[in-house]
Amino acid sequence: MNSTPVKTGFRFLIIFFLLSALSMGGLSYATKLGAAKLGSFYTDENEDYIRKQVSGLLSGLTYEQAMKYEAALQKISSLSQVIAKQAGFFLSRIHTYGKVPMNSDEKLTVYPPNGIFSNDPFEMTGINFWGASALTKDVSRELRALSHVDPLIIETRRLIPECTTAYIVTESGISRYFPNTHNVEKLPPPAEYDMRKEDFCVMAGPEKNPSRKAVWTSTSPEKNGNRLLTVSSPIYSSKGKYMGIAALDVRPELILNALSDTGHHLREIPEGLFSFLTDDTGRLVACPPERLKMFGFETDPDGFSGGNKLSEASESDIRDLARAMTDKKNQVRQFSGNGHPHMIAFHPIPSAGWQLAAVLPESVFLASVRNTAGQMALTAEKLRVGFITGAAILLLLSTGTMITLFIRQFASPEPPADTEMQLSGNEISDSHAINILIKKYLKMKNGELTENDLVMEDDLVMEDDLIMEDDLIMEDGEEPEVKDPEPGLVDSHSKIVGVMKKLDEMQKDHSVKLRKEMAERQRVASEIRHLSTRLITSNEEGRKELAQDLHDEFGQTLAALHMNAETLQNSIPSDLTEQRLASGSLIGLIEQLGDKIRSISSDLRPDLLDDLGLVPTLDWYVKEFTEQQPDIKVEFQAVGFGNRRRLSSEVELVLYRIFQESMNNIVKHAKAEIVDVTLTHNYPNVIFTIKDNGVGFDEETKGKEGIGLLGMRERVVAINGQVDIRSLVDRGTMIRLEVPVD
Repeated sequence: MNSTPVKTGFRFLIIFFLLSALSMGGLSYATKLGAAKLGSFYTDENEDYIRKQVSGLLSGLTYEQAMKYEAALQKISSLSQVIAKQAGFFLSRIHTYGKVPMNSDEKLTVYPPNGIFSNDPFEMTGINFWGASALTKDVSRELRALSHVDPLIIETRRLIPECTTAYIVTESGISRYFPNTHNVEKLPPPAEYDMRKEDFCVMAGPEKNPSRKAVWTSTSPEKNGNRLLTVSSPIYSSKGKYMGIAALDVRPELILNALSDTGHHLREIPEGLFSFLTDDTGRLVACPPERLKMFGFETDPDGFSGGNKLSEASESDIRDLARAMTDKKNQVRQFSGNGHPHMIAFHPIPSAGWQLAAVLPESVFLASVRNTAGQMALTAEKLRVGFITGAAILLLLSTGTMITLFIRQFASPEPPADTEMQLSGNEISDSHAINILIKKYLKMKNGELTENDLVMEDDLVMEDDLIMEDDLIMEDGEEPEVKDPEPGLVDSHSKIVGVMKKLDEMQKDHSVKLRKEMAERQRVASEIRHLSTRLITSNEEGRKELAQDLHDEFGQTLAALHMNAETLQNSIPSDLTEQRLASGSLIGLIEQLGDKIRSISSDLRPDLLDDLGLVPTLDWYVKEFTEQQPDIKVEFQAVGFGNRRRLSSEVELVLYRIFQESMNNIVKHAKAEIVDVTLTHNYPNVIFTIKDNGVGFDEETKGKEGIGLLGMRERVVAINGQVDIRSLVDRGTMIRLEVPVD
């Protein structure tokens, strides 16, 4: 036995083992260090990037909402100023309007618990008077003059969904408000409570408000715990005398929840995003109560906060934030609230002198980065563990190989004896071919045979000396000379020939059944198309008859009714103003009904289509459509229709209906801005294309399920035409029709 190869292999394996161990340790350490540095770099870079993105997002979000609510607050402020001017007008002319009240049944009675005068709780407008212990003539005249402002107060309250109460408070101690909650029984005596001393009255008065503008303040909570925002406008007489205020109470949560309505900026509103309002002194006007602890304040049991000053917070970051917000400048910055970093953006609302702020915790928008860094660290650790495991397995295999080589050097195993009978080459080949044919026969029998299962030449590889059927047919009927074939080969040949004949017969039967099934499907499809054509024709005839009946019967009746109404109006004396106005309203309703019936009749079957043809009808439809949908630009052109060329009535009707259905789909679904319509007469065909730049749809799903698109195809097939509908998501839709007109 020569031991030299064993020693050489043994040395090689030892060296390989040591090098592998060292490499494994070095690479493991390098992988761990590199993963740590990569994770740190990834986290730092992405956090800075996301902070910039969130900063821009919050800035744009608060700017948009501040401008939106600036417009809304200006609208509400202007309405309160209108009420104030109207009240000043009537009070300046108290000698005229103080004689008769708007409501003749208006009566005030005193309530003994507090000595305040009030009206009936069933009146539309509530009235309280606490300025004196008796109703003097001057007070009564002022009450009657102010009653003429009631319709404006009621209408203003109904016009503004955010408004809870609209009211007037005068210097004489009168308040008129809508809706009438009849709160007089809950009010304390005038000596304990005077509404004229509330902030919303004092801040709008001449001392605090010399410019006489509308003033916004925060008032006491409602019954549901939410504080109200009040806009007050001073009332001055024509001579410049201060008479009181006109005010509207608004719910602040409509502003605080504003950021939840900006879905076009964020695919999902991040958890933790909230907003709050501060006044010009840094005092919280409104803030969600669960967020007060972030500023170091106790939760407000009334609901939305008011009264806490950010400048008085315990944390220095909050006080710095308050100073920045009182500068009235929009800004985005970071601050620490309740020990956690946050991103805040704020923007002024000029009409109210407030700041609208939006806050988002950093833990929310940086969570994805930190989660990704954690996943990267876990992945790197798994790779490192996998590498160490693989190296250890490799070392074990090397050791096993070394031991095996050492053992084989001393003892070589004897080759195993053949104990099984082997099939000859001819027997294997024939058996394989027969098995293939039998399997395919069974598939054909069960109806499972496919194109891939057809018997191919390569599947039936026979030996060159296999006896086939053609080899057994000789000229003059002589039998061929066979040199003692082996019995196994003869049996295999017979089996193959029999199976092939059986397969040929079954294939012929299958072809006959398939042709019959295809003929039956073509017949059913033809009948369906015929029925669809008849259904469309019947539907159009019904539309035409209904349109004719509406035009003839209802049109004549409405014309006669219009003439009778005008005659009735002319017969009413001019001094009966209300009756003449009522008859005028009746005439207007009759005219509207006539326009509606004509519109319905045109939609059912436009007269222009039968009288003038397709091109004038499409021109008319485009003009009507543009008036009703000014945001959608429709460009229509007809090519090859000179000298008023007409198509057959059936073709014109199909093209018009498809155009009508397409325009309806564009309005309902497409959200398009431009529609391009082209009608081309290119003998012997007419090509009609309708293309828009809308949102489109997925042809593989939504497009194939649309009933309207299916109806288009049925109409075009009925006149032997072709329709091609192409659409891409966010790229628009194109419908192309090609119809023979010969």
